[in-house]
Amino acid sequence: MEVTYIREPTEEELSKVSKWSATSKRILEIIKERRSVSTVELSHITGYKLSTINAQISILRRMGLIENSPLSIKKSSVMECFDPSVNGQLSIESVYKVIERAEKRSLEKVPSVPSQYEIKNTILKESGKISIDVLQGDCLTYLRKGTGEKVHLTFLDPPFNQGKEYNYFDDEQNPKLYWGWLKKILHYIFKFTVEGGSIYFMQREKNTDWMMKVLKEAGWTFQNLIVWKKLTSAVPCPIRYGKQHQVIIFATKGEKPRLFNKLRIDYPIKPWHKYERTNGIYVTDVWDDIRELTSGYFAGDEALRDENGKRLHEQQSPVALLLRIILSSSIPGDVVFDPFAGTGTTLVVAYQLMRNAIGIEIDPSYIDVMNKRLKSIRAADDILKYRNYYRFTSNLDEIWPVERLSKYL
Repeated sequence: MEVTYIREPTEEELSKVSKWSATSKRILEIIKERRSVSTVELSHITGYKLSTINAQISILRRMGLIENSPLSIKKSSVMECFDPSVNGQLSIESVYKVIERAEKRSLEKVPSVPSQYEIKNTILKESGKISIDVLQGDCLTYLRKGTGEKVHLTFLDPPFNQGKEYNYFDDEQNPKLYWGWLKKILHYIFKFTVEGGSIYFMQREKNTDWMMKVLKEAGWTFQNLIVWKKLTSAVPCPIRYGKQHQVIIFATKGEKPRLFNKLRIDYPIKPWHKYERTNGIYVTDVWDDIRELTSGYFAGDEALRDENGKRLHEQQSPVALLLRIILSSSIPGDVVFDPFAGTGTTLVVAYQLMRNAIGIEIDPSYIDVMNKRLKSIRAADDILKYRNYYRFTSNLDEIWPVERLSKYL
């Protein structure tokens, strides 16, 4: 969300609160200087976490010192801070208590995001050039400037706006603001995609209507609604069936894709099937053979962890998922784009399949993780272990070169 400066507080207003926070004063001065600024930008400038910024914004707005910018459709909105002691009714004093607690948790400042994009890795293959570009910054800013080359395939896996904690994103926004932001991203990706190029847009199943709406309005043509069925237990619901899947919409620029590789897999035989298959089956729009990377033991070795065993990214996508997407909708030499690259799974898989790739990530800590994954492919990231599963695909050697990658330069 973007906010606009209105005025300074009066002495009378300041006398009604126990103290005037130095943080409040600093944030108001920045807003006054810039006249209009987003909460994410305030976080970058001050080094405070979004929880602190949003609490301060709530104070300043309630005092009438700032207001929401009427033309703003940026990605951040004010996250309300509730104090149970006042039954959800915010007083100035109760918000200051929240601010004090938040500031204590924010002593370790988050790193600032560079204003200019920087290519962190360019990896060369001996037989021709395959470039993997890791860029740090906001994807919408980058898209507005232009990608510099046409994109053949995009994997879009944004934050889901469900209250997760991110250093550089408010994941609890007004739905209209959030989906308006995603619509802009989809519009720019469409603009830089080749005719017939593809996008795979992953989201929560409850947001399917929103997904269809913004994709259509951004110009994309719907092809499939893919159900990615999870292998862990379903999330129980008291009034409806338990939830055990995510949705991925496959859409294209134009009525049909420029290419679509029909994959055949060695899918396990069900108990009620009488005969073994001799040539596998085609991949359908229900994917129930790819394990998600859950937060528990089931995540296995693929989940990235720190030295204490803590997950580096709770929403890390599995290699097998990106392998299927990239194999289905691209060929060697194509450009694969991931505007929310996270820990870099898309880039790691694209490189091994001899595709060029561009990944954008706003959080500097994940940039470091991506660089490490790209410098040396872990056994857990090696896609060759899946090749036998796809051996019945007729053009497998064309879309998945069998030669091993040379040493990274």
